[in-house]
Amino acid sequence: MSKRTKKRCKIVYGGKPLADRCRETCDYEKCRTNLEQKNKLLVGAYYYPWYGQDFHRGSKNHSYLRSKLSNPRQFPVLGEYDDTQPEVIARHLKWSRQNNIKLWVTSWWGEGRRTDVTIKNHILTNPQLKDHKIAIFYETTGRIREKADYDLKEVRPDLEYLCKQYFNHPNYYQKVDDSDGKKRPVLFVYLTRKLEDLGLLQEVVSLMRQGAKDGGCGDIFIVGDQVFQGPPSNNNPTHLIPFEILDAVTNYDVYGSLRGNKAGGYVGSRQKVTNYYQGEQRAWKNIAQSKDCAFIPSASPGFNDRGVRPEVGHIPLSRKLYPKAKEGSLFKAALQEGRTLVDSAMDNLIMINSFNEWHEDTQIEPIYAFNGSKGKNSRTSLPHNLTFGLEYQAYNTIYLKILKRQTKTWDVSLAVPASAETSLSFWDGGFGTNSTASTREEYITTISDIIGQEQTEQE
Repeated sequence: MSKRTKKRCKIVYGGKPLADRCRETCDYEKCRTNLEQKNKLLVGAYYYPWYGQDFHRGSKNHSYLRSKLSNPRQFPVLGEYDDTQPEVIARHLKWSRQNNIKLWVTSWWGEGRRTDVTIKNHILTNPQLKDHKIAIFYETTGRIREKADYDLKEVRPDLEYLCKQYFNHPNYYQKVDDSDGKKRPVLFVYLTRKLEDLGLLQEVVSLMRQGAKDGGCGDIFIVGDQVFQGPPSNNNPTHLIPFEILDAVTNYDVYGSLRGNKAGGYVGSRQKVTNYYQGEQRAWKNIAQSKDCAFIPSASPGFNDRGVRPEVGHIPLSRKLYPKAKEGSLFKAALQEGRTLVDSAMDNLIMINSFNEWHEDTQIEPIYAFNGSKGKNSRTSLPHNLTFGLEYQAYNTIYLKILKRQTKTWDVSLAVPASAETSLSFWDGGFGTNSTASTREEYITTISDIIGQEQTEQE
């Protein structure tokens, strides 16, 4: 479409877009498609394609929380599956389609590794993929390793490989530039905030962009895992550099930001969820947009990694807002608030963490009780050393249903931006005004250790 035609599409005449009144002077179908896209919510989910025949070592060691519960034990509805099997992928795709998930951001640990083989040879070739979109989640702590002194030698060839193997696939998620219609492959990058603290972010981003160009893909759209707790100060220009070199920012670690560990594993109230999203998260969005950087809100159902790494001693984040709240009340509240922060510059995307990360119990994938019990009878808080006394229910499809209900009726009017002054007024809601350096480092080190362990498991 020519620039002249695109301008006509935006003209409002008599209260309606010109495209609706004069098809002869505008590509009406193109205008309508663009308008519909901006009025829809795009739901993405972090997807982990690492469950081979050993269920990522789960079937041998039962190294995830639900399998270690008692009275009753709980398991995926599909059992401890091998996600290279076409019927497993097809079922995951069906659940996703039925409940509004249109995008999987898939964990990727390097060429030839389990995740790479599963995505390339099994997910992208599955006949049920249809129009479902895929994007790569670049696991920095597996590719830029602390034990290798953060050597960056893998970054550029990694991106050249991703370009050749993934970015040109018809199902790969592309960001369309509103100004010229150019498509850019979208790459999600884990823990860019850690790379920033190490002084490596600019070099890594430069290597990524160059690697993609070496592979023939041109410019790419990089989403950084940059958002965590309170936003940086506008008074320090160096803290704003990530917004200038990244194309979008998001918050992978919802657990660490919601700080349930400060209230015995509960967020505590619905109001605190509102404070978190409309305070800290909206402030992040405002800063990002002021730097022409897009923003992607995230929602998570809860967190508990004690089944796989009990020695770390993390306090879990309950899936309930408070002890007597309903199962899934935290997820419902997070979706209701998160959907108000979506950015039209990022296709109104909201990310779910996660579809199937069983090790950290952030999954929304359906689950059942081993003894066949359902509803209230399928709840347990045993053993206490793993549950921290929190109650866990074999929730079946509850989370998929919550997701569908909270995203199906979304309206673009819900995403009206607030001013920075409005955002700042929420900052006294129990979360504090900003993260101290020591708090940031505490979480960064912990998450790095976690992912490092997962990388070792794959080697």
